[in-house]
Amino acid sequence: MTTNRRKLATVAAALGLTAVLAAVKVREATAQVPPVQLIQLGHGFNADADLKAKITGPTEVEQDRIVFQAGADTGWHTHPGPAIVIVTHGALTEYEDDGCRTVLPTGSVLFESEGKVHNLVNETGGVSEVLGTLILPAGSPLLVPAPAPTPSVCKADRKNARQ
Repeated sequence: MTTNRRKLATVAAALGLTAVLAAVKVREATAQVPPVQLIQLGHGFNADADLKAKITGPTEVEQDRIVFQAGADTGWHTHPGPAIVIVTHGALTEYEDDGCRTVLPTGSVLFESEGKVHNLVNETGGVSEVLGTLILPAGSPLLVPAPAPTPSVCKADRKNARQ
């Protein structure tokens, strides 16, 4: 076999192998999807060992992905029902009407009880994201704006200052 024929045979073999591999890839791409798939959107942790939520009457449930640009906030508000928030990217600071504030880094879970006045603020300088689940009385709004509370010192801060 001449050198040119060997080169041609090598190229043909390589092309044949490429065609076989491409066919395998096509089969993988068209494989059947499992009947049920679980796709995790977020996961977090909260050390609260005393979580209680009670809903009476017809309910609506809403799940949202909320994106906070640097410096953005929700404004002071409440929810007509409980909310569960998972911080999936960045961090948020929760300000409560009693003067307390909590920094919630990625992976944090925030449980908001019905009627809790609070404001979530992105103080990171970058984008922060959360997944929020609201359990609401049927027909109610997602949130109710609330006036900014009178500034006060968090009870936990006052307790720590005395020690």
